[in-house]
Amino acid sequence: MPTTTTETMKVVQMHSFGGPEVLRFEDAPRPEPGSREVLVRVVAAGVNPADWKFREGKFGQVPLPAILGGDFSGEIEALGPGVEEFRVGEQVFGSVANKSGSYAQYAIAPVSHIVEKPKQIDHVTAAAIPVPAMTAWQALFDEAKLNAGQKVLIHAASGGVGNFAVQFAKWKGAHVIGTASGSNAALVRSLARMNLSITAARALKKSCAMSMWFLIPLAATHRNVPGKCSRKAACWSRLCNRHPSKVRRRTTCGEFSCAKMRRGMRS
Repeated sequence: MPTTTTETMKVVQMHSFGGPEVLRFEDAPRPEPGSREVLVRVVAAGVNPADWKFREGKFGQVPLPAILGGDFSGEIEALGPGVEEFRVGEQVFGSVANKSGSYAQYAIAPVSHIVEKPKQIDHVTAAAIPVPAMTAWQALFDEAKLNAGQKVLIHAASGGVGNFAVQFAKWKGAHVIGTASGSNAALVRSLARMNLSITAARALKKSCAMSMWFLIPLAATHRNVPGKCSRKAACWSRLCNRHPSKVRRRTTCGEFSCAKMRRGMRS
């Protein structure tokens, strides 16, 4: 009776949860694309904070073994049934399907998760775009409902999410206020004309220890109301819980605001 062989690929995957030591470089079966999916030969894989959280089991006990990585850039190797928007050999970037991972030679992606890679950027740059850009977009538009003419404060404007948030907000026609350390000021200014607050990184970390970045859209209806935040303004932040003296009061939307930052925004 003839036997069939399954094609394999090199992957970085884990068989248990834990630190970096659980990651193994080994062979695994090469996946096949399903309906409306493509098989991509990965050239570059994006690395995001969610990856180590998955690795440590902070998002629940996912089935093992598991290949980490959500973002990628590469070349389409094969098309699944029903795919007409793309062709084999086309260079694309995006995010993998839930059943796949980008820390591998090949990955599966739904057609709704990929776009053609612009020729002017390389694969490494493209692989760094999807999760940070989507995070910024969802925060600004899906959650905050940011519109032209509104003011928005973008903390850590030179960061992975922050630099996309700056560009998206300016594209929308908002008035952007950003914070950054002095060493990153030139980068942020190159993104868009905006008000920039140069903040010492050490002092910022001390005053807002739990915040990687946050944004607060300012609506005219509550700009001059001390300590209050309209639900429509979608003010939310994870700030200063290690420094209660810097927190003015709990806002009406149920989140903490940093008194130091809000004083500056109400000017």
